[in-house]
Amino acid sequence: MHLIVVRRDLTGYQHLHPTRDPQGTWSVPLALAAAGPALLQTVETYVGSGGTLEGTARALFVHPNTVRYRLRKARDLTGLDASRPRDAYTLQVAITLGRLLAPGVAPITVAASPPIEL
Repeated sequence: MHLIVVRRDLTGYQHLHPTRDPQGTWSVPLALAAAGPALLQTVETYVGSGGTLEGTARALFVHPNTVRYRLRKARDLTGLDASRPRDAYTLQVAITLGRLLAPGVAPITVAASPPIEL
């Protein structure tokens, strides 16, 4: 099972692999780093631009090397590489879920046995 956890303020996210103990309880190590809004904005812009470094750099008014650095930092944090289509899609879904789970919105329950409350 894979799980993407996104902070409610969208400043961080993490790709996790929950494990189930013999009693049927799911657990996961959670250690979100304080990534900051610039990292999230870079990943979102990069994925939205079709994965172009130069387009992302122009949109964010930064140097392409800054985009590379931030994408590498996001990969180290999440285990997902935004330059790979499958990982980019996963990141896009995680960002969308983070927005949907903004403060004041009811939590989502993942279908599992027993249910996992996010």
